Formats: sequence, structure tokens, C-alpha cells
Amino acid sequence: MLVNTYDVVLHSDKRGWLAEVFREDIFKNRIAQVYISYSRKKSVRGGHYHKRKVEWFYIISGRARLFLRRYDSVVEEVFEVSDLDRKVLEVPPFVYHKLEILSNEVFLLVGSSETYNGNDPDTFD
Repeated sequence: MLVNTYDVVLHSDKRGWLAEVFREDIFKNRIAQVYISYSRKKSVRGGHYHKRKVEWFYIISGRARLFLRRYDSVVEEVFEVSDLDRKVLEVPPFVYHKLEILSNEVFLLVGSSETYNGNDPDTFD
């Protein structure tokens, strides 16, 4: 598999639940930026790769199809991911990644090893 996956520890009680998503004792790279993405059904996110940056994805709610391939390859891995998986997906540099939204909506929590810089976005098609 082109990405690493990490199980998310979930603590629940009568009030609800708490998910330990990003823990520094698990990830090798530091997380410099965290953001939330909302997407509607049939929309597409990503469709690029990075030369430096590592990204971590956690689906808070919804279901999507994830497309992965090395930037220099035509061989693609495709699989579905959802909030039921409770996994963080770590996408390393040079891995093309794209999410196609399958459910009515997807809320995605994303961590990045670099803060976004519009003058040097490290994003390649």
C-alpha cells in the first residue's frame, strides 16, 4: 500500500465519544497545519502530489473513494474509506492522491507537515 494507516483510539461513554486522531508519539513528521474540509457528493478533492509535504487524512463523517499512485507510475490503488474505518491515512511525498466523494457529504480532518504557502504550494499534477 502506498500510504500508512493508523488506528484511531476512540473513547466513548454516555456523553458521546472522543477520538485521538493526531498524536505526536505516533507520527514521525511534525504536523504544521490542521484543517477541516467539507465536500458534497460527486465532488473531487486532491488530484495532485507533493514533493516535500506529508499529509494525514481522517474522515470525520461520510464515505469516499481514494485513488493513489506514485507520481511516476500509471499503476493505481483504489479503495473506499469512511468514518466507520476510524483510520488516519498518511500520504507521503510523491504519492498522487485524489478523493471522490460518494456519500451526500464528507467532513475530512487533514494534517500537513507544512503550512500552506501560496508562493510555494508544493502541489503538482
